[in-house]
Amino acid sequence: MLLSKIEYFEHKNEPNYWEINDVVLTKQNVIVGLNATGKTRLSNIITNLGMILSAKVKKNGNWKLEFIKDEQSRYRFELKINDLRIDAERIWENDILILERTQQGGKIFSKSENNWHTYTPPADELTINARRDLEHYPYLEDFIVWAKGIKGFSFSGVKNNFIAIPENPSGQFEDLSAVPFILQQLQNNKVIIKKIIDDLTQIGYPTQSIETFGLQQPGIQNLVMVRIKETDLKCNTDQGLMSQGMYRALCLIVLFEYLLANKRQGTIIIDDLGEGLDYERSVRLTKLLFKKSSSAEFQLIVTSNDRFLINTVDIRNINFLSRQGHIVKSINYSNNKDSFEKYMLSGLNNFDFLQNKLRSSKN
Repeated sequence: MLLSKIEYFEHKNEPNYWEINDVVLTKQNVIVGLNATGKTRLSNIITNLGMILSAKVKKNGNWKLEFIKDEQSRYRFELKINDLRIDAERIWENDILILERTQQGGKIFSKSENNWHTYTPPADELTINARRDLEHYPYLEDFIVWAKGIKGFSFSGVKNNFIAIPENPSGQFEDLSAVPFILQQLQNNKVIIKKIIDDLTQIGYPTQSIETFGLQQPGIQNLVMVRIKETDLKCNTDQGLMSQGMYRALCLIVLFEYLLANKRQGTIIIDDLGEGLDYERSVRLTKLLFKKSSSAEFQLIVTSNDRFLINTVDIRNINFLSRQGHIVKSINYSNNKDSFEKYMLSGLNNFDFLQNKLRSSKN
């Protein structure tokens, strides 16, 4: 299931009110905007929703979402949570209401019986979790599977002198800093290792070999780090001696090759893509990731404050965020279709076009 549209607000009528409107998503997406526009906040909203629907956390907020399940089925989903209580929860399938829940109770449509069931769930528990039933409400499972498949990563948060030690195998996918443990599993897979080496070389880090090694630290067991052999150096380069940009790119490439090799599904969010890289390598990395993920089984959402990065992707995959006070708006192909269509015949680059649209939206 693919998230295709999101609108969100929190703290209505309060000083810390915040709202984001009309973000439209495709299979591959770049979210671009200046610093403090709301890019990281948007990525957190999506990952937090996944944890809320998975019953891992409880948070307040107000969501309006649209999903594409397949060519025949689309969902709309509205959720309002205040004081950690569910104020409203609604689902439409192809514009037909199939779930409606308020503070007083709710009704939910049974697919197997072709009629409505009434229910009174706990005030702080989502219907999606309280009423799971594959026979009666199979559509709820679509949301649970989607929520469990969301993985959010901070590109700028990766540091070569920090290693996240996962408590279990699934924890390897929670933080890019845990990627050395993934690479350790891949060391005997010559096909994937070659792809990683080729990817690093392609983005501007010519590499001959890559491996992991153990590092002994008092009181710490199973500490794993990365070592590469650069083509133009006679010595190895250990993780601690790599530049931040190089190590971040390496971690992301390893993660991608692993996801692709294992045909992982879900939604992959990369915040601050390219942070710490020079422009040329940032562009090459972005092109590489979008090329590789074009045939992948997961949805890709990346954010960046490098507005020139938008020239590397199809303009129809871009949301350009601008903020006025507490409200964030998005310029995208869906809400500016005529302008985008004319642009694609004009010969302008994506950056110039969106700069003009941003200026006009402020006037």
